[in-house]
Amino acid sequence: MPHWADSVGPAEITSVYIGGGTSTLALDSVARVLVRVRERFRLTGDICIETNPADVDDETVRRLHDMGVELVSVGVQSFQPEKLALLGRDYTPLVAERALALLAGSDFASVNVDIMFALPGQNRLRRDIVA
Repeated sequence: MPHWADSVGPAEITSVYIGGGTSTLALDSVARVLVRVRERFRLTGDICIETNPADVDDETVRRLHDMGVELVSVGVQSFQPEKLALLGRDYTPLVAERALALLAGSDFASVNVDIMFALPGQNRLRRDIVA
């Protein structure tokens, strides 16, 4: 059975979004996929990846840059400990703040922060984003 790429040829890919929030836990696999995309297609746009604040460290940042990732989306969800606990997140607001500082200081074109709203007991989003 031929691959889709064989039938369309070296099509232009204008963006790649790697989501799921824990994509950075599988960076070896992500790197292999991106190599294959570059081999089979003309990748002309940005690569974006989602990550969890607890998964961001110097090594992760280096590897993302090595893969050509320009846009990073961080699933912070809330800066309030009780909301993070409600969501089953095993990091503190300080971990999220450190991850954001590291990413913001690492020459990515964009760092996006995902914040959840309408959580049980949450009536003001501002309280969840102001530490």
